[in-house]
Amino acid sequence: MRGEKIVVGITGVPCTGKTTFSKRTASRCDAVDVIEINDVVEKYHTFSRKDEAGARIVNLGALTRRLRMEIGARRGRLVLVVGHLAQEVGVGYDLAIVLRLGLKDLGRRMENRGYPVGKIRENLVAEALDYCGVNMAARCKIVFEVETARERDRASRYLIALARGVPARAPRRRAINKMEDIIKLVENGNKYGL
Repeated sequence: MRGEKIVVGITGVPCTGKTTFSKRTASRCDAVDVIEINDVVEKYHTFSRKDEAGARIVNLGALTRRLRMEIGARRGRLVLVVGHLAQEVGVGYDLAIVLRLGLKDLGRRMENRGYPVGKIRENLVAEALDYCGVNMAARCKIVFEVETARERDRASRYLIALARGVPARAPRRRAINKMEDIIKLVENGNKYGL
């Protein structure tokens, strides 16, 4: 890890629990700061327009510059950069956590939040292909994929230990494969058009 500040990317497709995970981790340690990418996009208006579903079309260069500025201004030893776009910006992560979720649960969560069917389908495919994990691995050497409550808790405890500067056991590194999940959804029929 470089210097005093440790920068951690927290990513995953929408509705995988990134904000909940990050807030819970930060609430357990004063040395942890959280930067929500969506808040930075909104605060600095780093998007050009919205698509037909209302999603912002983000200027990644402008977002990266603003995120670097926000990271530099934080006083915490550990800074969590949180959002599904975390793997799209080059802010120099020391490590990353990719939150994963079963496709049935993900579809249900997205429905409950009112996502249109097309966006649900798009994100189910992205989750099945591990879009966030694969792209984060291109930006960061140390990437942990976590799915279960136990894995999330272990990752959170590890981040808190890093923030406090004490030794801790790192989460287990593993690649989570969701291809069987999407094949089952396709074979069994679904309301998402897969």
